[in-house]
Amino acid sequence: MRLMYRVLVLGAFLVPCVAAGVTAQPPSSATEKLKSDTSALAGERTAAESTTTERAKLQADLRRLIDRLEKTPPGPGVVSPTSPPVSPPKTKDKDPGAGGASVDKLRAAMNLVLNNEIDAALNAFRQIDLQSLSAEDRSFARFMTASCLRRQGRMAEALPIYREVGDSGEDAFIASSAVSQVALIRTGEELQAQLTQLRARPKSR
Repeated sequence: MRLMYRVLVLGAFLVPCVAAGVTAQPPSSATEKLKSDTSALAGERTAAESTTTERAKLQADLRRLIDRLEKTPPGPGVVSPTSPPVSPPKTKDKDPGAGGASVDKLRAAMNLVLNNEIDAALNAFRQIDLQSLSAEDRSFARFMTASCLRRQGRMAEALPIYREVGDSGEDAFIASSAVSQVALIRTGEELQAQLTQLRARPKSR
């Protein structure tokens, strides 16, 4: 279409020029010019048609190649019969019952605390395998152990456990509560010391 459009444009442009040349130039000169222009147009058209034909041939060859590739069944690939399949390394599974049993013991100990059975609860907390618990549960179990000791009036034993929980930072809330318990125990000890001093003073008459 582009070639035909160019031919029509050139033809429309050459006709007036040829007519003007006929009137202004000798007949032989106008005829030679017309032949030269016609030969040039014919050569351009031949070259364009040759390029179009070659392009169509290449497209057809490419289409046949694609069709051949699509119809070819996939190969099995490279298989080495002597090499066994690679399996992931075996890892030692953690005992799934250890953590669950410890959590059950933790719940049972909490039920004893709710029933105000402090002695039994303390023994239950001490029987828990802390290493099988998560960091949060482990911190909670230690905190409750110290709380049971405090309920029994054993402040000297409860105080280092509270400090340990507060310094561990395994659970922010429980650590903060442990620090508060340490402060309360210290305040209680100071008040008790002041009360002892007051009682030791001689009564004024």
